[in-house]
Amino acid sequence: MRKLTIVVLLLAASLAMANVNLSVQSVGFNGYYRQNTLVPVAVLLENDGEEVSGELHIALPSADYRAGQPLSHYHLPLTLPAGARQLRMLYVVPSIMLSSVTVEFLAKGQQPVSVKTDQLHMLNDNDRLIAVIGGNASSLAYLNGQPFSPEFEVPTPRSWDIGAYQHFLEAKQSAENRKHALSSGATMYSPRPGMSSTTTSSAPTGTMRVTYLAPELLPENPEAYGSITEIALMADVTENTLGAAGPAIKEWVGKGGHLLCASGGVPSRLLSPFFADMLPESNGQRRAGARELTGSGGLSAVTAAYCNGQVSLLHVDPDITPLGDWRAVAGFYGNLLARDTPEAMSFRMYNVNYNAVMVRNLKPINMHYIMLFLLGYVIILVPVNFFLLKKLNKREWIWATSLATMLLFTVGAYGIGLLSKGHQLLVNNVTLLETSLGQRSALADSQTLLFSPATRTYTIDTGETGLFIHEATRGYDGEYGGEEYSNQSNTTPLNFTLNGNAVSVKDVPLDMWSIRQFITIHRVDLGSGFSARLSETVGSPLPEGTITNNTPCYFNSCSLMRAGQQLASFAMRPGQTINLRSIPPLTDAELGLTPDEKTIMTNIDGQGFYGGNAPGGQGLQLVCYSDDPLARVPVKVNGAPPTSSLTVVVVHL
Repeated sequence: MRKLTIVVLLLAASLAMANVNLSVQSVGFNGYYRQNTLVPVAVLLENDGEEVSGELHIALPSADYRAGQPLSHYHLPLTLPAGARQLRMLYVVPSIMLSSVTVEFLAKGQQPVSVKTDQLHMLNDNDRLIAVIGGNASSLAYLNGQPFSPEFEVPTPRSWDIGAYQHFLEAKQSAENRKHALSSGATMYSPRPGMSSTTTSSAPTGTMRVTYLAPELLPENPEAYGSITEIALMADVTENTLGAAGPAIKEWVGKGGHLLCASGGVPSRLLSPFFADMLPESNGQRRAGARELTGSGGLSAVTAAYCNGQVSLLHVDPDITPLGDWRAVAGFYGNLLARDTPEAMSFRMYNVNYNAVMVRNLKPINMHYIMLFLLGYVIILVPVNFFLLKKLNKREWIWATSLATMLLFTVGAYGIGLLSKGHQLLVNNVTLLETSLGQRSALADSQTLLFSPATRTYTIDTGETGLFIHEATRGYDGEYGGEEYSNQSNTTPLNFTLNGNAVSVKDVPLDMWSIRQFITIHRVDLGSGFSARLSETVGSPLPEGTITNNTPCYFNSCSLMRAGQQLASFAMRPGQTINLRSIPPLTDAELGLTPDEKTIMTNIDGQGFYGGNAPGGQGLQLVCYSDDPLARVPVKVNGAPPTSSLTVVVVHL
């Protein structure tokens, strides 16, 4: 009877325990993903038992991964109520090609539930992924695998690409190779990164890939669309179809994406705010700068820029329009893709920021002082000690005086180090943020340097706007991803904890008086951004007009620049409009920076923006410095904000 009771109790307990089912709905976009971008992983969890708390877990290899080496881990804590059915989105950043991804649900006292998914396809840099929403599940299918010729030879970095800067350097080198080849009489095209750079007589080609997205699996994070080149909305898609993902898609377009909208369906759908704000043509009226493209079989579209992106409106519904010559139709769509508007972002100066955070309190002691200290030690230990004891006729004390001298200089060296480096945690931060006129949010690259007074571990929290964090490592040439250290760059395995869009890293070890440096990627709210009304005057280096700061931030110093030359300097309050005909002088009180912040500003000025060293910095830019808390990225180390922090905003005018 007792045994039966125990069996019944165990059976009842097992029935009451959580019974979690897990399935991976999608990795990337139906398996398509791009290396070094924020990749969404959609996971469906169902709990048929009692409430349970645990975490979703993904482990990814890094670029220097070898068998038996540690992995980077992503953890998403969550609670599943009884009877819950939840779709959760995790965001990971793969640094190498993935053959499969394993997702686990781990809960205390429960058996792990894991699912492994494969059928993953890493996109090459010359691939263009077209993501189709709506339609008949075969819309634009004939484009899959078709080639196209890029119109622009050198792509500039897009804001969502974590590895964009290195790609920009490669493309820049390809352009230099092309100039050299042309000067030699050859015909050479600078390919997009990842393509061959050999001399050829024809333009480089890319490949179109097509995938179909279910609206419920659309990410609500604009940076998560970084693997996609073009989003195609079919005639049955309305603003309600996109739901909460609509604002994210709109922001993605504004930062350099390409949105293709099909005509047809209910005409009023294109009058909703989502479409009306972006479409190049509405109610028969075309936006300024819009241009029309035509193809065989009556195909036509009107396309125009939207901020840094592009929006195209098809004049037909591709689901009901006869194809005709499908190769010619594919060429028409390829022509649309080839006209991707390259983003104007070009100041990805990781190396400048790397040095900028090495402010006064972290600069090494001058080598001359170290040499003088060691010279004094040798002189006192040997000749002074010997002649003094000889004069006192106490040479037998030499063992004691030598020991005392060594102890004195050891304590002195420790004291000098303590005084110069301190006994507190130092966190220096410099943030570089690029934007253009009217842009309401932007991606910020932030360098954060930690100096530890003791051997301990730290937690780095990027706050609610943090998207990703990785360790900063320089190659032999001083730039990130240098060839000599290509297998070590930005690949240190880290332990990520996810909370919505926020990311934190736990258990970061530092030795006593050692430093480690991290790059964090944030999305920053700019309010209404910047606006300007400028006109060029022949013979005058300074344009005429006004620049308005519509952000909530105070900028201590703003420099109007062209080709590395400073044209004017002023401070800007939130909401202030500067008339370039009567620029107010910049005073020391307005500058108001701490000595360390001034050092950061000097380091950036000297290495990056002045002298024309900034890549692509030939246009008109506004370079603004701010120590306003509203302009800072919310990085915290062990719960404390940075010791020194400065934000640099580059506005392309």
